[in-house]
Amino acid sequence: MNPTRHTSKCPNCHQPAAGNFCTHCGTSLQGATCPGCNAQLQSGSRFCNHCGYELGRAVRSQSLTPWFVAAAAIVVLVLVGLMTIGPWGPLPPGDTSTPQALPSFANSPEGEADRYFDQAMRAHEGGDMEGARFSGQMALNAYRALPSRNADQRFHIGLLYQITGDNDAILAQADSIEAMIPNHLFGRLLRGRVYRQSNNQAALVEVYRDFLAVYDSEISTNRQEYQAHQSLIESFREDATRAVGG
Repeated sequence: MNPTRHTSKCPNCHQPAAGNFCTHCGTSLQGATCPGCNAQLQSGSRFCNHCGYELGRAVRSQSLTPWFVAAAAIVVLVLVGLMTIGPWGPLPPGDTSTPQALPSFANSPEGEADRYFDQAMRAHEGGDMEGARFSGQMALNAYRALPSRNADQRFHIGLLYQITGDNDAILAQADSIEAMIPNHLFGRLLRGRVYRQSNNQAALVEVYRDFLAVYDSEISTNRQEYQAHQSLIESFREDATRAVGG
């Protein structure tokens, strides 16, 4: 006799769901573990707070066929040849500086991801939201295809999710950065963007205080990504100092 499979409603989309993930939206159900890092997931979460894995990918991947993957790879190669490097996109109110990307080999997978990232930000800055979403999704796919992602690349991913206003995804990247390096400034920068955009002043002040508390020790590490984003970091520091005092 086959056991009866328990079916409940997904806490996110409220569709009938069973197993570890909702087949409609990918939200984790009770007892699920992350397909990316095997960490225990909270019921109802859409992103892993340990590695930033998008849980909807676990559902979507079941529908992929080999010919679709091959066709997508060809499209990516063609588009890479057509795209050019552009400036970074707009910053939320209060960030007046323009960050610079870390150097990467042009023909490397990292360089491909950065090109899509720059393309998305250029489109967003020019008001081309359709182009920004398309290039942004291509950039996200390229970053996900990397065998691992460092703090700078996760910061880029958080900025890409800002185009679509997916605050949960941005905070998941902040969690992932701080899981790798607890005092890393980029986690604070991403949280600050979310709370500033959502006008959550209480949470923003707490982020400012936390940022200032770790700033001196972190900036003295001379991390390469800090040097590349120095103007952005200093702009955030000035905002924090004005808000809570130095």
